[in-house]
Amino acid sequence: MKIRSTAFQICTVAIALTAGLALPALCRAQGTDPNFVTGKEEQQQQDQALKERTMSGQNSGQKGAEASKVDPKESKAYKAFYDTDPKDADKRIQLGEDFVSKYPSGPYTESVYAGLVQAHYMKQDWNNMYAAGDK
Repeated sequence: MKIRSTAFQICTVAIALTAGLALPALCRAQGTDPNFVTGKEEQQQQDQALKERTMSGQNSGQKGAEASKVDPKESKAYKAFYDTDPKDADKRIQLGEDFVSKYPSGPYTESVYAGLVQAHYMKQDWNNMYAAGDK
């Protein structure tokens, strides 16, 4: 009786060790591409999500008043920021920093900071990337 239970325990331990060694190979973490650039479609989805969040956070009586508060110059600066080529990190950083300094509490500020994080990531400017991410 002891021999059978010992053999069973050895088999169980062997199976557990095999599964433990095979599991890391199956669940390998996916790496990130440092040269990854967000596509225009993804940027448009982010813009749409921002608009939906902005509109859903307002009361129905405040929608018209709040929508008219967005400065046309702010919208134009935002559009210029996101219309620049994502691979041109220097220009995006300059436009983003200008936007944030002029409109620090506008409805597009969060989205601009997200774009700045991506631009700083492309340049591998870690300190500024984390600073923009914190904001």
